[in-house]
Amino acid sequence: MKGILVCLSLLLLAVPATAAGKLYVGAGAGKSSAELEGGSSQIDFDDTGYIGYVGYRVMRNFSAELSYADFGSPDATVGTTSLDAKLKIAALWAVGVLTLTPNVELYGRLGYGAWDSSVEVRDGVNPPSTTDADGTDLAWGAGLGYNLTPRWGIELDWHNYEVENADGVDFTALTVRYRF
Repeated sequence: MKGILVCLSLLLLAVPATAAGKLYVGAGAGKSSAELEGGSSQIDFDDTGYIGYVGYRVMRNFSAELSYADFGSPDATVGTTSLDAKLKIAALWAVGVLTLTPNVELYGRLGYGAWDSSVEVRDGVNPPSTTDADGTDLAWGAGLGYNLTPRWGIELDWHNYEVENADGVDFTALTVRYRF
């Protein structure tokens, strides 16, 4: 949790950048999925997630971004045991931008994410138990953006995060972006 708060506090550093006209913000929703290792089996979690981000176009082909993603509250049932998960990730990204046409941009991203997870297990016999974990790990992704106007655009983004005890944490989202 401390890592998430540190990353989000960096948002305040972007405020003076508005004068340069290279600052942008965005938000969106999409499909979040995670495969968690549970003993000898894997448990798949899927839900609707949400993302918000702020970025700064440092150069024509390079941006720096800070994002916050909430993976929703996915649940799964294994036999008579039900699991409810929560995952939130704040990430700092280096984003490479390739302009294909004046309106279309292709993105590649590499970043570092601070994550916070919680899994509640209920078996119907014992009291519910909750396992909390947090950490920091590598993240990467790709995206395609379309500029509707010089200020407004839409983006289709895919992010992959390394998270402890998970074999794949993905987030695919459709976002709306506004450039100042």
